[in-house]
Amino acid sequence: MLLKLVFYLAMPALVLVSFNRINFTLEFIYLPLIAVFVLLFTGALARFSGSRLKLPRDTMGTFIIAAMIMNTGFSLPFVVAAYGDEGLVRLAMFDLGNATLVLTVVYFIAGKYGSKGTNGKAALKKVLTAPPVWALFIATLLNVNGIRLQQTAIKILDPLSATTIPFLLLALGAYFDPKLVRPGAVMVLLPLRMGLGLLLGIGLAKLFGLQGLTYNVAVLCSAAPVGFNALTFTYLEKLDIPFAASLLSLSILIALFWLPGLLFVLG
Repeated sequence: MLLKLVFYLAMPALVLVSFNRINFTLEFIYLPLIAVFVLLFTGALARFSGSRLKLPRDTMGTFIIAAMIMNTGFSLPFVVAAYGDEGLVRLAMFDLGNATLVLTVVYFIAGKYGSKGTNGKAALKKVLTAPPVWALFIATLLNVNGIRLQQTAIKILDPLSATTIPFLLLALGAYFDPKLVRPGAVMVLLPLRMGLGLLLGIGLAKLFGLQGLTYNVAVLCSAAPVGFNALTFTYLEKLDIPFAASLLSLSILIALFWLPGLLFVLG
């Protein structure tokens, strides 16, 4: 029930509120592009690795989407603590690319591997009728046209959006299981999401000539742990829930040391 509330109510509100606070500027245009490239590359490699591991269909779906969802929400307090509001703005721009791909391509993949979305048409229909996707479309349309939400709308949406992380954490607590489920797949997936993500973030940030704070945020977000939506999509599409819970739990435990270590190295 918590995961359904997140998907159908809290997440659309969060998208609308977050995009309302972002100003699209050319200065940060490379941040969402880096997020998209990192997710597409790790997703392709996860699909290749999963086929070699000969995973069952439901586990394979979870394996791919977990590699493609970055937990920028978990990275948020570290970025804000280290870099303040300037870091927050850059993280929001990075998450623009992350959220767009997660709510479209990644959800499509989850539906395709799910118990009901056995073909591309059914999976595409799920994406096009998903409330977060409609919220993403409306929020982008408003933002590029310079239209801001009225205070009345913000007062309604703000409390709803604020429930996203608490609800996800409560759901994670119910499923929390740091033991290894499918150890071989876990040992491949976590380095793929966090280690390869780090290397891709560094390479792309250097390729686009990013420096200073913008460079640091791009690298930190690229190396984020598995995102909470991996559990949400796994539940909604009836994929491998124990495997998703194990991946999410272990990646967050590792990230408690991984992200502060990266912050120290980046300065």
